[in-house]
Parts: sequence; structure tokens; C-alpha cells
Amino acid sequence: MRYVIGLGMLLATAVPGHAAETTYSNRASFLSSLGGSFTDTYEPSLGYASPAAAYTDAQISAVVGQTKYHSITYPDYNGVGDLLFPRPSGQVYCAGCNGAFSLDFTSTSFGKGGVFGVGLDMVLNTNTASFAPFSATVEFSDASSIVIPLTEVVDRLSPIFFGITSDKLIKSMTLAGPNPLPEAQQNGVFVMDNLTIGSPSAVPEPASWAMLITGFLVAGSAMRIRRVSPLPRR
Repeated sequence: MRYVIGLGMLLATAVPGHAAETTYSNRASFLSSLGGSFTDTYEPSLGYASPAAAYTDAQISAVVGQTKYHSITYPDYNGVGDLLFPRPSGQVYCAGCNGAFSLDFTSTSFGKGGVFGVGLDMVLNTNTASFAPFSATVEFSDASSIVIPLTEVVDRLSPIFFGITSDKLIKSMTLAGPNPLPEAQQNGVFVMDNLTIGSPSAVPEPASWAMLITGFLVAGSAMRIRRVSPLPRR
């Protein structure tokens, strides 16, 4: 009987995370899936220079200490500031603005080895007719990865949001065009703002609720069986 009750309690306490990767085009929906989060606005209030500055990978990674930057097309070149005219509200980030770069999330306040969610505002994501817009290559903690095409942004006053959450921790995200060669990357432009990372919400998913209910039912049934006294022997 103890084994039955133990199985029920195990089912009740074994609450899995999100079942798969989920992408978002709305920041509010993305944020509602997070339990805790931090948004890098690239503003002077967080320690960035104004109106504009170029940082090495080590320098920009140390400003808020939540993301490690690796500029690919133009090594050690990360631009932050009032870079676009007409510009969106506030400062933005780009790796040469037409260069590929990678974001590493393996050491943050929201998880070691990766984070549950990553989201950003695409201020510009456009290319020439010869090359497609940039895409995001997302690498997970189990060494798997996926490539997600990103929506083209041609109006710099109307950013588009992109976010992703996963039960497999997100280790890194590389933003690049379809061709990694520098001469090809120079045909594209990618600028972002409001980089958000976060941990999962404590509220169980529907599948988790089902497992919880099943666990409690098993445990409750076992306890009722235990209370029934055996018939006396004749």
C-alpha cells in the first residue's frame, strides 16, 4: 500500500516544464510566460555611453553582465546608441549594423547554462533583393538547435517583437543572414532593442495540472482502500 501512495505523491509532485519551444510576436504575451525577467534597454541609465559608442565583446558583455556578446562579421565591434535617423525612442544595439553576432546566455541571474526565455525588439531587419532577412539560430542546453526566419522590418519607427521560450534552456542565439561570409552580411541590416531574458513562471502548464490531479486521485484512492477494515475470519 505504501508503494501505491508513494506513486500517487510522486505523480503529484513531478511537475514538468513547458512541453516545447514557443515563439512570440507580442511582448506582453511573452512576458506573461516568464516568472522573472530583465530587459536590457541599452540606455545610459544602465551604464551605456550616450549618444553612441563602440564596444569590444568583453566591454559590452560587462555593462549589465547578463549576456555575453560575440560579434562575428566585424570582430569586437558592438555599436550602442542613437544610431538611426529618424530613430526609435531611446538607444539601440547593432554589431556593425550589417554584421552577424551571437548572444550567449549561459551565465545570468535567471539560470546557469541557459535561460527559459529570450525576446527582443527588431528595429531593423532588412536586406537587399539578393539576400533574405536575418534569421535566429537558437542553441539549447542539450546541444540541439533550430533556425527561425525573422520577419523583415523596413520601417525603423515600427519595431517588430520576436521571442522564444523553451523547457530546454536556451544557451545562445545567433543573428545572421543566410550567408555567413562578410561580403554577404554587409548586404543586410539588423538592429535590435530591449533584449529580455527570463525564467519560467511558477504556474503549472495544463499538462502539469493533469498530472497533479492524477497524482492526488491515486493517492486519495489508496488512502480510502486502506481505511476499509477486512472482514473478520470465521
